[in-house]
Amino acid sequence: MRIGEGGYGPVFKGYLDHTLAAIKVLRKDLSEGKKQFSKEIEVLSSMRHPYLVLLLGACPEYGCLAYKFLENGSLEDRLFRKDNTPPIPWKIRFKIAAEIASNY
Repeated sequence: MRIGEGGYGPVFKGYLDHTLAAIKVLRKDLSEGKKQFSKEIEVLSSMRHPYLVLLLGACPEYGCLAYKFLENGSLEDRLFRKDNTPPIPWKIRFKIAAEIASNY
């Protein structure tokens, strides 16, 4: 089931080993997307934090990334108030930034 369009291609909702996942598929016509794809695998595979999306797996041959599906959207969605959600208070924003920065 297609749930959106990212900067590098479509995003689908599905299951990976009984886990609800968001699957991002890289469009074949984007040469710069391949660099971004590799960088995203490198960065997200080394990070674990409750506020960051969890990378479940990747398929470089087909340009697919699988993330744990976040029912309420990503942190980015909340920061930019996608779907008119309430803003995250600044105190919580600073806490999130400090926790992420101190772990990496």
